[in-house]
Amino acid sequence: MSTPRVATGLDVLVAEGFDSLRGRTVGVIANPTSVDARLRHLADLLNAAPELSLAALFGPEHGVRADAQDMIGVDSAVDSRTGVPVHSLYGTDLASLSPAPRQLDGLDTLVFDVQDVGSRYYTFAATMLYAMEAAAGRGIEFVVLDRPNPIGGVLVEGPTIQAGFHSFVGPHPMPNRHGMTVGELAGMFKAERSIDVNLRVVPCRGWAREMSWDETGLPWVMPSPNMPTPETALIYPGGCLIEGTNLSEGRGTTRPFELWGAPWIDPYVPLDGPPPEGVLLRPCAFRPMFHKHAAQGCRGLQPHVTDPSTFRPLMLYTRLLAWARAQDPGRFAWRTEVYEFVTDPVAIDLLYGSSRERKFIESGSSEWSDLQALWAADEAEFLGRRAEFLLYPADTTRTQVLMSDREPLLRIEGAVDRPLALTWNDLRGMPAADQVEDLARFNPKRPGDGVTLESLLGLCGVRPEANYLTLHADEDDFHVSVPLDAVRGQGIVVYRRGEDPLSEDRGGPIRFLIPDPAACHTAELDDCANVKYLSRIELSVDKGRDNRPAGDAEHEALHAREPKA
Repeated sequence: MSTPRVATGLDVLVAEGFDSLRGRTVGVIANPTSVDARLRHLADLLNAAPELSLAALFGPEHGVRADAQDMIGVDSAVDSRTGVPVHSLYGTDLASLSPAPRQLDGLDTLVFDVQDVGSRYYTFAATMLYAMEAAAGRGIEFVVLDRPNPIGGVLVEGPTIQAGFHSFVGPHPMPNRHGMTVGELAGMFKAERSIDVNLRVVPCRGWAREMSWDETGLPWVMPSPNMPTPETALIYPGGCLIEGTNLSEGRGTTRPFELWGAPWIDPYVPLDGPPPEGVLLRPCAFRPMFHKHAAQGCRGLQPHVTDPSTFRPLMLYTRLLAWARAQDPGRFAWRTEVYEFVTDPVAIDLLYGSSRERKFIESGSSEWSDLQALWAADEAEFLGRRAEFLLYPADTTRTQVLMSDREPLLRIEGAVDRPLALTWNDLRGMPAADQVEDLARFNPKRPGDGVTLESLLGLCGVRPEANYLTLHADEDDFHVSVPLDAVRGQGIVVYRRGEDPLSEDRGGPIRFLIPDPAACHTAELDDCANVKYLSRIELSVDKGRDNRPAGDAEHEALHAREPKA
């Protein structure tokens, strides 16, 4: 076996000879993925290690040896290899999802070492969260042996969970695809939930956020019976949605979540809307050997990912659900049986984190850009929240490529009906009638191309009472407010020069420009006519923030990057 490029937290601990655990009585949350680079299991390593005591094993969903199918309760037992008691953290009720106080008695340290797959509804991160809460206030050190996120740490996708929709598949507000490792999530959980636990994360060595699983050099050990390959993990942020329906998600086949469908689906019916990016869809047929539609011939569309950097599994499978439902609304159904110990809300709402997406599908709408805009706002908020908890670097050049069509450049918020988080591609994709070409014809010193402010305000739905607009350049801590009516028909949001993003030396990535300030007919305009490095537009019912008069020292300093040309 070749030496992996990445060392997991367990590999780091092994290399240190378990020195940090000497003299401790240890409990371990583990499953078959809890192996080092030589495929030796953590429980066996700790059981043989000197000067520490392995006192208990805790099994997440599917069990310590992962021989139980999804949503099958696992009993407590004794591990046959080590003789150590095994406590199930996935039994028959909600209480079984957390370690009981008596199971933690006598422990000095609780170690979590389980491979996650980067999707919020994969339950191992929830198990970690509940175990952290159970250990809180008991003087038990909680150690996370970190592992790479197999689908990368750059991209995020999906809505944040709304109030009333938290569950075992969504215990904390974050998108369906979160782009974090379990070690990073542990830091977020501790801080955002105020968990009083002594947390220690043993980071991976050599992992960078944009890495694919193949680039790590690590062997793939199935984290659960229906996660056979890293490609399955890449599909899973969308494929898991099938669990919320009466469609087969491919359990009982060798390619679960990739193979999906039902006996009544015609795979040759065209998919509405533009072709999904980064993936090809192949009409497929399969026969599940167990689970939904067992032993029946099923048909569907199998995704074959061609470009992981542009592939968006959650949006794809949302469109596929709408496509399947439209074929036969009478035979398609949402799952109403117990799902992860819950019947209300229904499973699909728990998976999305609200009822909004289900209702969107039921409406028959194909305005996917509207749904994407809602998700983009949640994604932008989460990207800001998660930043302080990230433990690993990103290759800047590769990350810019991966994020070019996803990272919001401009937010519009405040007194609006629909807050927006707009990417470069969102702006480029607006209708030609909203685009303004060649701004140098107005002012040779301001070359570039943009979209009208009026068109953006139309997208977000400005509330009737809004009468002021504040432009924020957050990086420079600069803001300026002006009467809304004076500028809404005059402003241009500049974001490109030809087919390239607007460069920083031209005030990019976003610049606000009024070509003819005199047309605004207001003395309050100040230097709002030219705001560089724009990040937010805020609508309000009054001025809201003190204007900064042109010519003051701070204002001049903020514009020091202004090009001479």
